[in-house]
Amino acid sequence: MHHVALYVLFILLGLLLLEGGPLIARIVRARSSTRAFVPQFSNTLRSGNIEGAKRIAEGYQTSYIARVALTGLKELLETQDIQYPEIRLKRVDRGMARAIEVVIVELKQGLPSVEMVAASQLS
Repeated sequence: MHHVALYVLFILLGLLLLEGGPLIARIVRARSSTRAFVPQFSNTLRSGNIEGAKRIAEGYQTSYIARVALTGLKELLETQDIQYPEIRLKRVDRGMARAIEVVIVELKQGLPSVEMVAASQLS
């Protein structure tokens, strides 16, 4: 009986590596990309260079934060002809909310198999 439990454990660990490995690699890649992106992006925005900040965000597409920020900058640039700041802000906010939802969906990919393995490890 003990051997069967060990076999099941190794099978579940193998599934975790097959299914969870790419998810973990994607998160690690996004984290390192974000760490490089944020200082460059914020310094460029502080200097008032919105086009430069947009170019920087376009170069860091593995960073989830960069993708959301890029969407916000695109919305901001598209609404330059609107005179009312409240309307511009709402459009930028809606665009960034949509980008956040896309990122959440991407992050959830691969989670069910990792959850299954984790739940079976705990029981």
